Amino acid sequence: PFTVDITPRRLQHFHLEPGHVYNWENRRIQDDNLVASGQVTADANGLVTIPGFYVTEDGNRLVLTPEN
Repeated sequence: PFTVDITPRRLQHFHLEPGHVYNWENRRIQDDNLVASGQVTADANGLVTIPGFYVTEDGNRLVLTPEN
């Protein structure tokens, strides 16, 4: 296991708005258990970076949703 910083860039159906807050979840692919979660704010270019995203050998899924 290791950690990475993730900046999603090629989003096809999800548009990030500058200054908006987004919730993120790190879920294990094997059993969909929640590993970690948090919030990030899109920068002036509409980009977010999830720092220290924990990755396992079995794989993890990043779930990104707008804050309500």
